[in-house]
Amino acid sequence: MQPRKAGAVGWVAFFLVLLCGPTKSWGQRLHQTPTERVPIEEMPGFQDDLDFAEMSLAIERQIQRYKRRSLRGQIQLGQDVYPLRRIKDSLVIFRQLASQGQSCLSSGRVDRAECYRRFRFELKQRFAVYRPKLNAEDPRYGEDEQTFFTGYYTPLIEVKLAPEGEFQYPIYALPRKEELARLSRVEIDFDGALRGRGYELFYAADLFELYLLHVQGGGRVVVRDGERSQYHYITYAGTNRQAWRFISLYMREQGYIEDMSIEAQADFLRKHPELQREIYAYCPSYVFFKVTPTPPLGSDMVPLTDNRSIATDSRLYSFKGLLSYIQAQRPKTQHIPFKRFSRFMIDQDTGGAIRGKARVDIYFGEGDYARLAAYNTQHRGDLYFLMLKRPRCGSQGMSFRAINTNEECF
Repeated sequence: MQPRKAGAVGWVAFFLVLLCGPTKSWGQRLHQTPTERVPIEEMPGFQDDLDFAEMSLAIERQIQRYKRRSLRGQIQLGQDVYPLRRIKDSLVIFRQLASQGQSCLSSGRVDRAECYRRFRFELKQRFAVYRPKLNAEDPRYGEDEQTFFTGYYTPLIEVKLAPEGEFQYPIYALPRKEELARLSRVEIDFDGALRGRGYELFYAADLFELYLLHVQGGGRVVVRDGERSQYHYITYAGTNRQAWRFISLYMREQGYIEDMSIEAQADFLRKHPELQREIYAYCPSYVFFKVTPTPPLGSDMVPLTDNRSIATDSRLYSFKGLLSYIQAQRPKTQHIPFKRFSRFMIDQDTGGAIRGKARVDIYFGEGDYARLAAYNTQHRGDLYFLMLKRPRCGSQGMSFRAINTNEECF
């Protein structure tokens, strides 16, 4: 993210002071978002299909990140401008409401419908809700379910610490030298331009499996030694800054495959090794990794949480950690295609293919279902962002007023 020029910020601040009074400090960045406020009569139902499971973990991970970074500055949602610390406050208060909701649901003394009615009442009282604001030039403008959803996950692949048998394809760390970090996929994987330079982390057995690891931007590897197995998380460390293009598109254009499934791609590549260089050259982009003790990190260096993290376009949603809510579709099983679901999430990541105001990648986590969901989620739905309202002067019974936001009420 590039900071605004100080002069531009100064003039914006000057006119805001003239029009609205002192709303921001000189030199603080204003993070703008392409959103609009949702009228209360158009708000969604706010029901979580996982009954808030793991939401507290996702919030805690984000809060720990905020302890290590500055929250000076502001963010604009719709026409409303908030201090960045309000994002953290929103997570804190939402965690309290979610905990109360979980307690109600597990008590057995109140039915589910009543638990969610109470939860929704509190949520709408305390939070403002926003959605992407599309213009005529934007995809899906004027249509129902304007947000396009895909999925990603953390793949598990077997690796070796050194070349051995079929394990000949290195997983590389980010090279320190600029000229090495800009090499293309073909130069790295087929010409061996990085081999022997000390950047090898592990060795994979299948080049397509390695390509899929690049698609996901992170993963988990297992090193097997007899009966012992060592697991390591690897996360995105950078790219060679070359164009990313999915090889499935090239394979279909060339008539190599009709079905663009992972299985069809893998089968063709396995049967035609003589065409692999040509096919992989279509995607010159290359992803480098680093080993981490936690699940893969999002773009804001926060460990992603299964079923609770999403990725959006960082050019449009530059400040990460916004409390979010999605209504989308996901695979139910391999034989029962899809079901609708709604879930609270946190915007903690971005991706090279995630472009647009209403474009979301859902992180499904680890395991067989996560893989199924990641490769089969391509549906439309709705995206919302939630922000804690500014407390009113003299309001009573509002527990969120206990948070020290250092703001005046109105």
